[in-house]
Amino acid sequence: MSDQAAAVGLRAVLPLHAAFGLNLLGNAVGTCGLPVVALAVTNNIAAAGVAVAAAVIGATISGLLSGPIIDRVGARIAWLCSITAGSLLALLTCVLWLADSLTSAAFIGLCGLRALAEEPGRLATYGWMPELARRGGMRLERANAVVRMLNSVAQIAGPAVSGLILIGWHPIATVAVDAGLGFLAAAIIVASGRAKAPAPALRDARSQPRQAQSYRRTFRSALSVLARDPLLISMTVAMTVFGALDTSLATVGLTSYSAEVLGQVNWYSALLFAFGIGGILGVAGFGVIGHRLPRRAAFLGGYIGVAALSGLLAWGVPFGVAFVLVLLVGMLTSPIDLIYLISLQERVPPALLNSVTGVATTIASAPSPLLIPIVATMLAEAGPKATFAVLGLIYLITLSICWILPAMRTPENAIPAARASGRPATQGQPKPVQPQGSDADASELATRGSTPTPAPAPTPTTEVRGESG
Repeated sequence: MSDQAAAVGLRAVLPLHAAFGLNLLGNAVGTCGLPVVALAVTNNIAAAGVAVAAAVIGATISGLLSGPIIDRVGARIAWLCSITAGSLLALLTCVLWLADSLTSAAFIGLCGLRALAEEPGRLATYGWMPELARRGGMRLERANAVVRMLNSVAQIAGPAVSGLILIGWHPIATVAVDAGLGFLAAAIIVASGRAKAPAPALRDARSQPRQAQSYRRTFRSALSVLARDPLLISMTVAMTVFGALDTSLATVGLTSYSAEVLGQVNWYSALLFAFGIGGILGVAGFGVIGHRLPRRAAFLGGYIGVAALSGLLAWGVPFGVAFVLVLLVGMLTSPIDLIYLISLQERVPPALLNSVTGVATTIASAPSPLLIPIVATMLAEAGPKATFAVLGLIYLITLSICWILPAMRTPENAIPAARASGRPATQGQPKPVQPQGSDADASELATRGSTPTPAPAPTPTTEVRGESG
């Protein structure tokens, strides 16, 4: 791709990145303010907890089941509908509060509905990345890293903005800001429209007829694709285990460490800030050199850093050392999610990308909150030092298993290399699954592992890694 074409493509995706950033900032402000808003509306800590739980349950259900719909309508339309619906529900919440008609039951229901509406937007964002990478003339690693960096910045700025709002206004103002930024992001996407001159690969893909299939058939095909890919299964299991450990360590773990070892619970905010800054630096670095990194080493290497952090915290290091360690761990772990998403984007058939991604990411993230009470009990009974020692040991055992798994030894970039050479990718690639066909065919693929006739390999123009950027 020429420099002029790359510049044109980059200008085409800049408004989309601006829209993503505004929406992510609104989500961060709304998420930080949600517990306070729930308590202010319900005047009951138990009801406030139910409202937060309703949002978590709604997001989990929507993330698991919305993929086939996104694959049917397309990532752009799904993103617009999701963000607009979520913003309308947030606006309705504000209107009901102003009218003094927002009951506890209505607020809990709206929290669940908003999560149901907004989660497909998050899923569609990463399903949109391969197209935006081609349109912007950048590598897939960089396209994903840009969005993840926007999310990291929003996670740092969101609590600050939410805190300022809570100081000066009623907590419901955080919901209004969330709605306003969502509407603004949707307006930018609508105004930007589609690129006037899409890449040849996109024109070819759009010109091919798409055979409609039922929701159930698409969902079953997605499950079959995921179940038949040993690498994706191994990565999903690893993300599930490590994600649950990470969530517990970053929440109740560091809070207890700050209070009992460092002597002041306020240090927790500083450690969380260090992790966020490290995450931004790590994502930025991955966007620049991620395509040169060996993925297996980068994926598991981040968790080696977390295991080392757990072991050092078990010794009771002072605040300055803990701050630097947490920052370094943030840098090492930030590419892990990106590598997982890129593996999905490269290995899953485009027609099933959102369906498979929704199932895989929901499986990986849903169990995380379940481990928090267990770790909290360990912290209360054994103390933070012993708990971190146990967590570090679990990390090392899980890492050792992942390191020796044959599926995790898949050759680097096996699929892109095969596509670029024009040959079917047979090593390190799942057997192709035909998304169309009868329900019986889909069931047979999922249970027996039979292989339909593979489709012709795409031309090199469809591969992101072959482009400059």
